[in-house]
Amino acid sequence: MNPTSDSIDLSELDLSKERITVNIDKLDHEIITNLIGVMGNSKSAIIAQIIKEWINQNSEKMMNTWEIDLAGIKRQIIAEARGIELEKELKEYELSIINKLPEIFDSVEEIELEEVADLLGVNLLTVRKIIIFHKKKLENVGLNLIYKTGTIINKNLSKD
Repeated sequence: MNPTSDSIDLSELDLSKERITVNIDKLDHEIITNLIGVMGNSKSAIIAQIIKEWINQNSEKMMNTWEIDLAGIKRQIIAEARGIELEKELKEYELSIINKLPEIFDSVEEIELEEVADLLGVNLLTVRKIIIFHKKKLENVGLNLIYKTGTIINKNLSKD
């Protein structure tokens, strides 16, 4: 999934800016300085633009190689920008679901998210929330699961 394919563009939202300080070598500094007026009006604007372009050009690699859930991150940022706090704390029934997941993934390498929700008798969003936001809790019960386009992959059994 391309992170820019969602119906809301992040540029439409008034997102807070984070200040990050980086050290770059002289050559990179000179290149960025020469881009003032071409790509942006300041070094900061140029570096921000370069980063945005790199993320857009490498989104597939980020999702597939490094298992970064760009769509999930984007949804979280959009929700927070709209004042919707995503509930990340686990409820008691969600903890019980986490404790049931090892039974399913004991011999399953890959399974559809919908199928897991049906097996557990819970909402699809609940399972997705657990897989995306609670990796540490899953690791505590011996699971290394990733979510990829509607499928949950058990990295413990995966051949990759």
